[in-house]
Amino acid sequence: MNITSTPNGWKVNVSSAPVTGTPPNGQMQFSIGGNQDEFLRAPKLVAKDPASGVDTTYVPVYYANLFLENRLLMGANWNGNTWSLIPQILSTSELASMSSTQLGQYNIEFKKVLPFAGENVVRHVPSSQILVSNPKSASMFGENFISINGTHYPSNEFDVVDSWTGTIQGNAFMIEVDKQVNGSKYIVGVMHGKQISL
Repeated sequence: MNITSTPNGWKVNVSSAPVTGTPPNGQMQFSIGGNQDEFLRAPKLVAKDPASGVDTTYVPVYYANLFLENRLLMGANWNGNTWSLIPQILSTSELASMSSTQLGQYNIEFKKVLPFAGENVVRHVPSSQILVSNPKSASMFGENFISINGTHYPSNEFDVVDSWTGTIQGNAFMIEVDKQVNGSKYIVGVMHGKQISL
């Protein structure tokens, strides 16, 4: 797979890129700009195309996703039937204008950390699960969550499992992910400035 040029305005992760050159037998490479910059090698699968009978090289979706996510910083998810792709989110205004539903849907769809465009972004993963209601959790929530549809969730029934802080356009933001202690519900909270939404 060869991406002939980087889309205008996109960032590309070239850290720890392998040495360029011809891949060994049984491997293929994903690159940008021909062989100048090689970013990922993967197993090469060759089999006869059922329709034409011609030998065809197949690209494993797993490795294609690694290339798209880790090198082109895209969102990529294959669910067995559908390949969902989204471009990079680089504009701070784009990220700042995303609703909490869009932010939460990104995590659900692509199962990865949001491609933040903010500054001073820090991820805070608790060393052990701690209740939202515990002051040591540094949670953005008080005694109760109140969702968009008005549902109340007691904060002493959820653990903080992940969060990020930073700034976007000079305003502090925080994204918090909480999991129900005895259940399968997750709550994603987004705070931008002083405004909190679920």
